[in-house]
Amino acid sequence: MEKWRWRKGKHLVVNGDGVGGGHDSVLFVF
Repeated sequence: MEKWRWRKGKHLVVNGDGVGGGHDSVLFVF
């Protein structure tokens, strides 16, 4: 399962692996 992390601002950070070596995708929410 993907981890959804809330960061400051209006965007979400999705961690694919969560191990720290995976690709992180940034999703902008309006």
